Amino acid sequence: MTTRTRNIIEQGIRVIDKVTVFFGIISGLLGLVLCVLVFIAVIFRYFFHSPISWSDEFAAYIYIYHCILALAFATYLESHVSAELLNNKFSPKVQFFITTAGYIAMIICIVIIIYFGGKTTLLYYLREWRSATEHETLLWPVMIVIPFGFLLFLLQCLSRLYAAYIRANACKNSGLPMVMALTNQSCKHHVLQILCIHCRIQSF
Repeated sequence: MTTRTRNIIEQGIRVIDKVTVFFGIISGLLGLVLCVLVFIAVIFRYFFHSPISWSDEFAAYIYIYHCILALAFATYLESHVSAELLNNKFSPKVQFFITTAGYIAMIICIVIIIYFGGKTTLLYYLREWRSATEHETLLWPVMIVIPFGFLLFLLQCLSRLYAAYIRANACKNSGLPMVMALTNQSCKHHVLQILCIHCRIQSF
């Protein structure tokens, strides 16, 4: 790989990571909004006996956005659950192969979800389907988070795949085991990780 090609790739990855962190912040804020909304709804329902008619429906929509937007950010932090104990028993070369195979399998699944999620969102948009509630909420703005969120997820998987490649080369040159530790960059976003309600488990 030439220096110019590597610089272009790394510049693209920096953009992907910045976008991922931005929507990670959005996801964390939505989590807080969801908690406040549910708390207020419970207070009104059980203490004032005046339930908020729209709270349950919109809490569900916020939860969908919160979870899907957090996928890419959790991948950026490498905080998805993985079998680290088993993986560390292998050589760096085998670890890199397992990591690459895992990301490729994930990317295939993500592409399928983006395709069908996009088709479904377009159908909801063209037919102007609404929720079967008294508010008749337009549903395509809710559905669109599926292809959009998984597109972010896909881009971040590619970013992590490149990071695994860099770490594998570093391990090859140094002779050290390939441990997928969190970077200083991800440590800066530890508070965001808490907001996104993800249990931090060091990957691979």
